Amino acid sequence: MNFDRYSSSKVQNRIYAEYVVRDEYSKATIALGAYDDDDNFCGAVFAGFNNEVLIDQGCLNRSYSKVVESIMNIGFDADSGVYDQVNGFMLKELKSKMDFDGELMLFAVDPDTKGQGTGTKLLDALSKRYTGKKIYVFTDTNCSYQFYEHRGFDRCAEAEVHEPGQSADQKMKYFIYNKTL
Repeated sequence: MNFDRYSSSKVQNRIYAEYVVRDEYSKATIALGAYDDDDNFCGAVFAGFNNEVLIDQGCLNRSYSKVVESIMNIGFDADSGVYDQVNGFMLKELKSKMDFDGELMLFAVDPDTKGQGTGTKLLDALSKRYTGKKIYVFTDTNCSYQFYEHRGFDRCAEAEVHEPGQSADQKMKYFIYNKTL
């Protein structure tokens, strides 16, 4: 995700990035990290699978997420919640047609290591642990959605809407992809 599209402030981008990580981690049942040969962190995947225990049983990450989300809603006014509303509608319709075992909640790779196989290794590690499980992932044109297409995910829903925080003519597409691991 390219946070700099929404703010030129490094502080705001850092807060938003931390919000995303904490929020998704608080809902995850598995978190996997990738490190290079020098033990530098270069990527992570968080997923939540049905009937599994959440990793984070505390309230710190959820509380942080709620506070930041409230502040963001003030800043975006009418646009606040559009992403969740559109994705929720698409997912509800999709779930009426098929069942899922889990959600791929966060998939992040350090841009400096992009193209070096980090994302593929993370997806392979998740697939080994959850072979045969059907997952879905939300993504959009502000993310590297093509990664999923090149790894055998099927695009099963999409919607084009106004991009929050951007000019009225600025549109983005939201997608849901699915795959059996």
